[in-house]
Amino acid sequence: MYCQPALPAFDGLIRKRPQAVQNEGTADAFVTCSVPVDISTSELDGVAIIFVNNTGAEVSIPCTLSSGITGEVAFIPKITTGNTEFITNSWTPEDNGGDPLTPVMSFSCKLSPGTGVHFLYASYDVDVGA
Repeated sequence: MYCQPALPAFDGLIRKRPQAVQNEGTADAFVTCSVPVDISTSELDGVAIIFVNNTGAEVSIPCTLSSGITGEVAFIPKITTGNTEFITNSWTPEDNGGDPLTPVMSFSCKLSPGTGVHFLYASYDVDVGA
């Protein structure tokens, strides 16, 4: 998993589990995640985070995607809401004003108690020739 607590203050709330980086505390905690992608690819079709919700209740998980390099970074916020066990939040070039997402990216997400980052996903096309 390519996620970690965003600040030392959140270390006591976040548990790094085999299947998730989970908020097992009683307060909200922020995590920062990086997407492992092939940096030789200049354009991504999309990226997604799959969250796990162990509360059984509806939760809202706000995240901000940062895509780009220093001086040219796009910050794209989104809020995911759901009450199922797995909740997905995804970004595409349309979320970036039609501009492609770059392979240099990370997320910052606020996890409420009982929620966690389960899976990160990046999709891109690569022309391998004939």
